[in-house]
Amino acid sequence: MSSDNEGRACRRRVIGPQAVVLRRFVEDDEALLRGIERVRKRAPFRRMITPGGRVMSVAMTNCGDVGWVSDLNGYRYTSDDPQSGRAW
Repeated sequence: MSSDNEGRACRRRVIGPQAVVLRRFVEDDEALLRGIERVRKRAPFRRMITPGGRVMSVAMTNCGDVGWVSDLNGYRYTSDDPQSGRAW
């Protein structure tokens, strides 16, 4: 367990080999929402297609050096947004 400058605990709970839940990790939720909005404007949320031709039930976007994509050609990571052709 770690804490921030205000003494509010950030609890880290391991839920799998490479997965953790960070409770109270975000102190400024408005800044987080503004960041998500910047990502959404550059790479809008979309529902990917599976290699089998089905539409996924969840909408997603990506940012950073690479993003996860899915289409009829399979699942993969790519440095460019397939819809816009621009870097994530």
